[in-house]
Amino acid sequence: ETLLADTHCPIEAISLVDEPELFSILNVSPRDVTHIYPLTSHQRDMYLGMLHDPDTLNNSMGCYTRMSFRVDEDLWKLAIQQIQKEHGVLSSTLIESNVPYANLVYRLEHNSVETNLEYVDFSNQRLSTEQQDSWLREC
Repeated sequence: ETLLADTHCPIEAISLVDEPELFSILNVSPRDVTHIYPLTSHQRDMYLGMLHDPDTLNNSMGCYTRMSFRVDEDLWKLAIQQIQKEHGVLSSTLIESNVPYANLVYRLEHNSVETNLEYVDFSNQRLSTEQQDSWLREC
């Protein structure tokens, strides 16, 4: 149907299975997942790169910030949850497919996701930039 509607449609945009069948193939519940998306070619390449070298930090963004005030952890967590609600990609996980006629991996956008926030207070320590970077790499 897709090719009949748009003869210039890229082949990677054509799905051999519809979303209801994907829920079954991937063994996920529509109650828990709002959408199932195929990965873009770039996302797929990043995923395969991580499978090839799982210890790499190439596609990670560890960061820290210095604040001159005490952080309210509950309020911070609430803000993160609100942002996750507004941007579904932040509530996503990847899941592999085990059937040959489907994509290798799909991105699941979840209805809700647990927010894991680790707050580390270094205010009593004088860490150099190198020590802070080292701490981030170990996380």
